[in-house]
Amino acid sequence: MVKDTNHKIIMKNILLILSILFSTILFSQELTLKGTVFEKDTNLVLPGATIQVIGNDTGLVTDFDGNFEIILKIGDIIKVSYVGFKTIELPIVSSPVSIYMETDVNELDEVTVSVGYFDISEKDLSGSIVQIKSEQLEKNRSGSVESILQGQVSGLVVSESSEPGGGSGVSIRGTNSILGGTQPLYVLDGIPVAPLSDAQGMGGSGSQQSSLSFINPNDIDKIEVLKDAAATAIYGARGANGVILVTTKTANNENGKDKISLNYESYVTTVRRNINVLDGSGFESYMNQRVLNQIYQEITDPTRNGGPFNGSQEINDVNFPEIIEYNMPYPQSTGVNTNWQDETYRLSLSDKYNINYRGGDFKRNMTMSLGVNNQEGVIINSNNKTINFNMNAKRKAFDEKIDVYSKTYFTHKKGNAASVGNGEIFQQRGVVSQALQFQPIFSLLEPGQDDDIYSILNEGNIVSNPYSLAKYVIDSKKSFSFRQTLQIVSRITPKLTATFKGSYNFQKSNRDNYYPLNTTRGRNTNGQASQSFLEHSKSYAEVNFRYRNKFQNHRLDATLVGTYENNEIRSILNKARGFGTDATSFYNFASAE
Repeated sequence: MVKDTNHKIIMKNILLILSILFSTILFSQELTLKGTVFEKDTNLVLPGATIQVIGNDTGLVTDFDGNFEIILKIGDIIKVSYVGFKTIELPIVSSPVSIYMETDVNELDEVTVSVGYFDISEKDLSGSIVQIKSEQLEKNRSGSVESILQGQVSGLVVSESSEPGGGSGVSIRGTNSILGGTQPLYVLDGIPVAPLSDAQGMGGSGSQQSSLSFINPNDIDKIEVLKDAAATAIYGARGANGVILVTTKTANNENGKDKISLNYESYVTTVRRNINVLDGSGFESYMNQRVLNQIYQEITDPTRNGGPFNGSQEINDVNFPEIIEYNMPYPQSTGVNTNWQDETYRLSLSDKYNINYRGGDFKRNMTMSLGVNNQEGVIINSNNKTINFNMNAKRKAFDEKIDVYSKTYFTHKKGNAASVGNGEIFQQRGVVSQALQFQPIFSLLEPGQDDDIYSILNEGNIVSNPYSLAKYVIDSKKSFSFRQTLQIVSRITPKLTATFKGSYNFQKSNRDNYYPLNTTRGRNTNGQASQSFLEHSKSYAEVNFRYRNKFQNHRLDATLVGTYENNEIRSILNKARGFGTDATSFYNFASAE
């Protein structure tokens, strides 16, 4: 009896060991898993669904027909995900498999893309639209909205100005207009806006630049770029160069909590690499060699009276009397070696401050932010300071039947730009070009000296050294921008929504130029100045109705939009010359000729 019992126990243990061994062998076997991913509601395949093996880095996406093929081990768990659908985790024991994904209504509501007058679900999106979210924007610290887009959107090219606070040129998918420019249409929180432009400067002193500096990059929640016919379909001819939609942050998700954040950034800017040019002694050797080359060319001329030099004659003024006219410019070194790039460029220090308040909940909330950006340019005496204030408020009113939004933007800019021209047509004699080509054997001007000392080596022309152009030329720019927006959204019926938007935008730019007497342009005109300003006021109103309905397997989304826009632009440019003294610069035109 005891033997039978022991025998049964031994057999059970053997079977248990065999089953464990068999399971281990089974689950360690590799399997080529094939499958197809479907949408459960419609039985349509889902191309681009992500298939991930949990526990390792193996993963892929389904092809155009929703199919996939992946090598894994029996017993592995795969995770299947797709935007707008519930994620599925599925243990694998055999192949093939069919996977049906259910719509995640909550996620679909959150995944929206702005197309101008309204937001739509990403699932309903058509056309080429690229979205850059705040998470991506945080990784790209930058001083301007335009430079944030650099490298983020295919086909979008940003041409940045090196001037502190300067504008940038943006083109989307190349040049679409020969005369109309390449700048896209900018839309801020659903309302078209014009970039902030400089007032006109003196001829040759630098072009007018425009920028989106009235938008604080820290206040941006997302940016969408419309790149194809979808932009023209919505905004007409204005969208021919593409549309850039900027949406600022709100406090919808703060859940009644107050939050204050403070950011500080400091950075250093320098010229990446100076261009190699001749030093003082090298320039002197070059000038001496140039005279020797001229002598050699003249004495070896086959048509020379007395015959050309053949190598046997002694070169002196007896055999070759014409060399008397030539003198070595630098028989002795001057000992001067000025690197004008070092004198003109500097290591610039810049910093940014940003304080932000966010509070409230989905029904009532407010955000306020204040940003200060101090920029130094790598060219001496170039700088810019920008102050941004932004306030967004939201309130649900009248038993939550109406949403009221108020958005206020204020920007002030002040800075000095580097001279890019010296008033001489077809001659590149601005700061940067002169830093490369100005002779290194000259020193900085001493008090009381002027540009006459440079004329000997410049064919009698009086030219300015780059340090004087950068240090003493005044190109002062000031600008002010104010924008107020009011938006009212009412749900008339569960399927019909009405929206009213009203906005007023005022921009004013002032620019003052002065070329002092110790510069070429100032010397030629006995002091030259200009004063200018540009005012731009814009009123905008919009009413739109949106109807959305769903029946059976179809959805209807229709919009009716009406807009009104009024622009008033006023500009003045005054010029004067013949001041005789630099004491008043551009402040007193009465003292000019």
